[in-house]
Amino acid sequence: ELVRNEQQSVFAILCCDIIEHSRPAANEKDALMLVINRYNQWSKLLESQRSGLMSEQSRKGLLGELLFLEKRIVDTKQLLESVQGWSGAESTDQDFMYSENWYEIKSIGASSVVVTISSLEQLDCTDQGNLVIMRIDKVAPKRSGAVSLFEVVQRLKDVLSADASATDLFQAKLMSYGYIDLHEYAEQKYVHTGTRLYRVDESFPKLIKKSVPYQVASANYELDIAALENWVKG
Repeated sequence: ELVRNEQQSVFAILCCDIIEHSRPAANEKDALMLVINRYNQWSKLLESQRSGLMSEQSRKGLLGELLFLEKRIVDTKQLLESVQGWSGAESTDQDFMYSENWYEIKSIGASSVVVTISSLEQLDCTDQGNLVIMRIDKVAPKRSGAVSLFEVVQRLKDVLSADASATDLFQAKLMSYGYIDLHEYAEQKYVHTGTRLYRVDESFPKLIKKSVPYQVASANYELDIAALENWVKG
């Protein structure tokens, strides 16, 4: 039962999602377990987000990762493997981990001159990887080429619909990120004006555990984007 009427839209989505999640069950026992597991996922989500809505910063971050994932799928034609490599939803140090490389995605505004690295672990990996800077800005709804977070999610769901396992995993990772289908995510539009890759190797300017005094437990720092030209990949 819904206690507060102002949460009706979130509650309706919750109920529909639990119904759909339990639909494939073969019997009543399996259905009950699916319902309980899904309900627990929703409980964790709403404990951290009372309104059910992601912050603006989180929305832009998710949008950048989804656009990267979409391009990965187009380039490789691999549905399940592409979604499996999306590790940002699991709070790992890097956003995407694949057999050949890792990628850390940063969504910043078109006029930004710095990019923020939020931890000592974010660019700390034995293998060479990539820092991917994506220029994404909020725009007016009727702006040419603009897209909403909701629209990008639906585009990916359509592409992944050919693989049930990839679809289920994608949905679970969206939930872990804090995303649920709400009309608010369809209202705000964004424009993606460019993507640039930087090679993160031993020479890349970064702060990692072994390069700072052991007394430094954590750090948040900014990189001057213009000063990273020597590491540009594309």
